[in-house]
Amino acid sequence: MYNKLVAGTVMLNTTEGKQLFLLHQVEDVLDFAVTQVLDDKTSLASILDFLKNMANINLDHVELVELTSVSLNNRSVPLYLFALDEKFITYELAENFLWESPANLRELLSTREIKGEAFLI
Repeated sequence: MYNKLVAGTVMLNTTEGKQLFLLHQVEDVLDFAVTQVLDDKTSLASILDFLKNMANINLDHVELVELTSVSLNNRSVPLYLFALDEKFITYELAENFLWESPANLRELLSTREIKGEAFLI
């Protein structure tokens, strides 16, 4: 049996009215934030824990806006999309986490199969 995975990103609504997306850079490749679902937590709690502790995202003003699924290594994985307004950013992201343009997100999405139906948790 393999470990369950969960993925996520945060859409940052900038003060200029643009959107940027949180991506994780691993060995010069941009990807979603991805972590294992912890035994004692749900997939939502696991990705929130990862965003807080690994990406340094303050969760006080983060809102869940979408849940879908994405194919990672031929496995269907829940993908959470959160939103955050830039006015609440008072901290730096952790190393290897970046706010990227919609174009970079589209490039990542072109390499993944996204399923429109909700992922059952």
